Amino acid sequence: MRGFWKKMRRIGSVAMTAVMSIALIPNIASPKQVNADYVKSQENTRMGVYQMANPRVPTSKDDAWQGSYVYYGIAKTKYRVLDKSSTKYGGNTLFLDCDEVLMGTPFDSRSNKWKGSDISKKLEDLAERTFTSQEFDAVANSKISSHVLNVSDSYAKNAYVEYVALTGEKLFLLDAEDVLNKDYGYWPTSGREGATDYSIANHMKSTSYVGWWLRSAFLSDAHGEYAGYVTKDGNLLACSTTAGSLGVAPAMNIDKKSILFSSAISGKYGDVGTSYKLTLLDKDMEISIREDEAYDLNGRTMTIPYTISGKNSYQANRVSVLILDNKYVPGSNANILYYKELDKLYYNTGSFTLPDNLDISKWGVNYHVYIIAEAIKDATSIYWTDYATAPVEISMPKEVEIDLTKGGLTGKYWDIGMFGDLGSLNLVGFDYQEGNDYQDVDLDNDGNMDIRTHWMGQMYMERLSTCSVFGKLTFSSNALLTKGYKSITFLFPLPSVSISSAVPAGKNKVKLTWGAAKGAEGYLIYAQKNGQYGYVGMTTSGTTYTDTKALDTDYNYYWVFAYFKNGDKMIPGGCVKYVYAKGVCAAVTNLKASSQTGSVKLSWTASEGAEGYLIYGIRPGGSYGYIGMTTQGTTYTDTKASKTDYTFYWVFPYHKTNGQMIVGGTAKYTYGKAK
Repeated sequence: MRGFWKKMRRIGSVAMTAVMSIALIPNIASPKQVNADYVKSQENTRMGVYQMANPRVPTSKDDAWQGSYVYYGIAKTKYRVLDKSSTKYGGNTLFLDCDEVLMGTPFDSRSNKWKGSDISKKLEDLAERTFTSQEFDAVANSKISSHVLNVSDSYAKNAYVEYVALTGEKLFLLDAEDVLNKDYGYWPTSGREGATDYSIANHMKSTSYVGWWLRSAFLSDAHGEYAGYVTKDGNLLACSTTAGSLGVAPAMNIDKKSILFSSAISGKYGDVGTSYKLTLLDKDMEISIREDEAYDLNGRTMTIPYTISGKNSYQANRVSVLILDNKYVPGSNANILYYKELDKLYYNTGSFTLPDNLDISKWGVNYHVYIIAEAIKDATSIYWTDYATAPVEISMPKEVEIDLTKGGLTGKYWDIGMFGDLGSLNLVGFDYQEGNDYQDVDLDNDGNMDIRTHWMGQMYMERLSTCSVFGKLTFSSNALLTKGYKSITFLFPLPSVSISSAVPAGKNKVKLTWGAAKGAEGYLIYAQKNGQYGYVGMTTSGTTYTDTKALDTDYNYYWVFAYFKNGDKMIPGGCVKYVYAKGVCAAVTNLKASSQTGSVKLSWTASEGAEGYLIYGIRPGGSYGYIGMTTQGTTYTDTKASKTDYTFYWVFPYHKTNGQMIVGGTAKYTYGKAK
């Protein structure tokens, strides 16, 4: 059966089993006149259904039902919106109740139980026959448990007792509890509770039948297999399930994630009494931005090449731009900032102009831009549902990054893919030179060309030998934005560091000094100690570093690398050569010898970390050897100094490690003789 009706839908010749004549009943709100000049637009369209009006709570039983309406199905059936955001039926749904009685049918030939009844099967068949495949898929499988009837009306409580469960139906009948729910716009009494006037206009629907069925079972033993219904006059009663004089007014839930838009086709959007049509997402129709041609932003006008695909793509008759104040998700409640058909340029390419009130630099932050393909019914068929692809986001104009660090400082080529030539940079005031197949650009405006792009079947770039740009260089401007680029970042290799010196700086300390590298944001220090190479430290201030964990009994070998950061990643340069030193006390400075009567007094400036000093020398006619030591201050008196000739002196600082004396650096000698 289902396959047959799918074929019938494709042919488009399916109609409802019966179309009932409509009899006007007093106090029933008549539908508003539909505008014959209706055009779907931003003014009458909103995302989802969240801005629709929910039903107005009645103040009297004689109030006509008042709320919003939705047309749905190929028979252009009008439904009342009972709840625009229901969570009762196993999801977030749009809860609808048919505004008129569609056809006459018995409830069942044997039982008043809803599940498995003849009428439930007919409604299943009705959904197959009167909904397109997209509409059928959008209707939720409603599920709700049975419970004690939650109403104040004593007649309904005693007559029906239990709320009847749903177990996955698409179309179903209302329960007595639903018809007595003020939140659904219905009057909360049955009309049978001590009443002399049984008429309740609020429950009335357009019908020529005696009334319309409920799915509520009538539980009085005196009446056997009876089911509930709403009479033509609007009160609640029950009759035999085999009666053929009652009609069907089906209800359903539509999955809100399937609804892209709702559009007002009569009245003002959001007002009570307004009628709407829906735009449903069609899973068999897709739109994408073509990869073989980049979209382009020129000023505030964007050109978009697109492709529409899927088995229903032939139904698409419009491509629109949609700008929302929040990122789109299915069932989105975002506000539409702009919605309009793309201006057609040529086959599968269109354009739109960004509204003046939207800051182009806030694209993707304060608002999001999408394209959609739509299958929109014309003004003569506005009651029918529209369909659309899922929105595809058009990202903010590109942030381009060109990495030239991998080939070092030599003039090698790197593929830069779809970036094309750098003509966009000319708009930011750069000098450039062009040849037949290349373009040179001076990025730092120093009069020397820095980069060259080549066309060699695809686009390549090289760093020219005249380039004096190092590290990270980012350009952003309104001129770039108008060409489709938010920013262009170049990553240039840093120059290699040349270490000036590595000198002892105290116990287990070595001080490194090097020349600054242009473009560096900091420096990384590595070393080899005891044959193991690894990280030592880093600095972001200055061009010196002191290793406080240096070996004092062997040499430490050091390398220093400049780096710059790109996001969280450090990109290092090179190092010209290593240096080495031990972590011992530095040589003393300001070593002096003063002649005194019968002696020579030595003095010097303290060496950091020294625990004492050793004095060595060469006496006249003698050889180099030990003279003495001190652990008290920075002076030493040689009482054996010659009065006739000079003695030459060296002073060595030392510290101790594990009891072993570690001698530090050697200062320039001094000399003196006693008086």
